[in-house]
Amino acid sequence: MKVISRHINTAAAILLERNNVPPLLARLYASRGINDVTQINQKLSLLLRPDSLLNCDKAGKILANAITKKEKIIVIADYDADGATACALIVDFLRTVGATVNYMVPDRRLDGYGLTTDLVNLTALNKPDWLITVDNGIASVEGVKRANELGIKTIITDHHLPGELLPNAEVIVNPNQEKCRFTSKNLCGVGVIFYVATTIKKHLLKLDWFDNHLEPNMTQYLDLVSLGTIADVVSLDHNNRILVERGLHQIRSKKCRVGIQALAEVAGKSLENLTSQDLGFSIAPRLNAAGRMENMGAGIECLLANTYEDAYSLAENLNCLNIKRKNKETEMTQSVATAVNDAVKSEFVGHTYFDESWHEGIVGILASRIKEKVNRPVFVFAPSVNPLEIKGSGRSIPHFHLRDALDTISKIEPTLIIKFGGHAMAAGLTIKKKNIVLFRKIFNSIAKKILNQDQLAKLVLTDGPLNSEINITQVEEIQNKVWGQDFEIPIFTDTFRVIKQELIANAHKKLQLIATHNLRQFEAICFREKGILPAKIEAIYQLNVNNFKGRKTIQLVINHWHPCD
Repeated sequence: MKVISRHINTAAAILLERNNVPPLLARLYASRGINDVTQINQKLSLLLRPDSLLNCDKAGKILANAITKKEKIIVIADYDADGATACALIVDFLRTVGATVNYMVPDRRLDGYGLTTDLVNLTALNKPDWLITVDNGIASVEGVKRANELGIKTIITDHHLPGELLPNAEVIVNPNQEKCRFTSKNLCGVGVIFYVATTIKKHLLKLDWFDNHLEPNMTQYLDLVSLGTIADVVSLDHNNRILVERGLHQIRSKKCRVGIQALAEVAGKSLENLTSQDLGFSIAPRLNAAGRMENMGAGIECLLANTYEDAYSLAENLNCLNIKRKNKETEMTQSVATAVNDAVKSEFVGHTYFDESWHEGIVGILASRIKEKVNRPVFVFAPSVNPLEIKGSGRSIPHFHLRDALDTISKIEPTLIIKFGGHAMAAGLTIKKKNIVLFRKIFNSIAKKILNQDQLAKLVLTDGPLNSEINITQVEEIQNKVWGQDFEIPIFTDTFRVIKQELIANAHKKLQLIATHNLRQFEAICFREKGILPAKIEAIYQLNVNNFKGRKTIQLVINHWHPCD
């Protein structure tokens, strides 16, 4: 592991301080590329305009006309949290404005990903006029072709990278399609459909639709946008930070939908103090558990619930599914340990794993866990419903574009990959079970050619030592800000003396530490650590506020440590 302190743009930090940004936050922002106070301004008026998102206005106009004509719409969702929030947003919006709408969400195991021909045939039984995909569809060439054959019109809303051939839909809205000048290429599925919904509303206003129908306030959907954006781990550029910040404001003000309230309740989180980290590590996993273990329909229904009682009942079920997911994940993690060690000893660069007992819905999580451990691109496969096929999910590291790697493999061995999709850091694919050894060999070969030793060294960027006399207010200021992908939560590094340590829940270490540079004492927690820590350590840690029986104290959450002389 290579630990490097972030470079602080001193001039930018001074400028931010002059604009009333607290000194510590100014330092943290300046080291994350913020050099202008407007870049931390979260006003909705600073959002990128919908008319810069290619075809967004066209989609809004078409759907507004479809609504006035009472044409039947079916939304085709995806089975992750981004897809669920996107589906809930557009279904709620369309129901609110009086549209005739329903939704379908594929079953991960039975139906596969996206708008497949089988799914189109199934939706055709309901005789829809329109299909709207959310968080999927850019690769559904055959599915859209089948819809056209059946006389069903299709609008694709997606954010995944397009392939060489695009589906022949009425409209495609995707910030990553060619010629789209929308500068936030990191908009996720729920963000895309939020923009589309705003243009539907604009065109309904032009048609005087709201003279006789309820006019929705678009800010009421930002709770869903913030949850989906954090859950999908997209880069938090300024536009995405605005969306997440304003959505968190809705949640903290208890103006969010009851489904999110219920998910927070079962996760043991307070709405008033909910953070972007809570969305990513507590709320999203419970929502995702539906799509991983059963069907995302339960998650979407939770988000669409009208009463807290209904929402809480669904959230409890999601919580139980999340417990099942954790147990299966633990089982899979333990079973792969030996294979990972063997691959490391054999100096594999591209890692590939498969086991007959693994669960298709959890391979992405396992790939992420292994990637974090070995700092290598990883694919993990599990059995498919088709006994001759297996499905894989991959996670990558910087400097290695996962989808491009799959595209390269498909050109080297055209019959190896049945289908694939994704983006730079995450991708999925289906192959024949008999081809797992060949895939492992080619994937490792490509990774070896692309990645050098410097790129394979795990790099940890920290915010350096915490020199200031930190207080509760400063820690809460940090916690309340939006942090996430490419705008990482602050982590610091300092040297401590360990004066007390105890094992809690037979899994974690609770510590009492003294900072060597100022002799200040701190409480600390080191998760998944059972061993005895030495008397002196160098620690990489996050700041947290521990609120126990109304008494607030600063707590350090230790991510990594090593002994000091």
